[in-house]
Amino acid sequence: MTDANLADLVDRWTEGWAASRGVARERFSAAWRVAIGTDVRAVEYVVDAPSAGVLLDLSGGAEVWFTVVGAFGGPLRPIPRLTHTEVMMSADLAGTHGTPRTPGAQDEVHLDHDGDVAVATVVIDGVPAARGQVAVVGSDAVFDRISTEPAFQRRGLGRLVMAGLTEWALSRGATTGLLVASPDGQHLYSALGWGAVAPVATYALG
Repeated sequence: MTDANLADLVDRWTEGWAASRGVARERFSAAWRVAIGTDVRAVEYVVDAPSAGVLLDLSGGAEVWFTVVGAFGGPLRPIPRLTHTEVMMSADLAGTHGTPRTPGAQDEVHLDHDGDVAVATVVIDGVPAARGQVAVVGSDAVFDRISTEPAFQRRGLGRLVMAGLTEWALSRGATTGLLVASPDGQHLYSALGWGAVAPVATYALG
């Protein structure tokens, strides 16, 4: 993948990610500045394949969180703290194969949407067991916050959530899926027909 193609995917993913979270993003130097607004971090910078100099320019000496998509050219002083590693993945939505929703299962999948963002929840015996959300921006569907409660794992509920969200995204005209997967999540998405695009690492600096 060329640098230009990766930069385009990062632009598209951050737009959908911000839409999914209902937060603002803005261009800041070589990165996207996303107003996360959580207790852990208020702001996160997303940048594709940066140099060490780019990260230092963005930090300005304060504690800053960076999500780096692609290769990171170091070393960087001071040394940033690596918080977690993930993988950016992409898929042709029409070619993914989630779990078909049978009439019985469909009753357990609750899909709510507000504009271009939908949230799917799987409820078992009245208990929310799995969830996920997707934002559609143009022809892209950015999947986000896909999770299953520990007591309900290994039952295929993640597939059920992805099937419901994919069905909805296709109905909204989306053709390409984008997401950032944890190491555990990558196994699920690979089995559904998604392919890895680039490594993703999040750092805290300052």
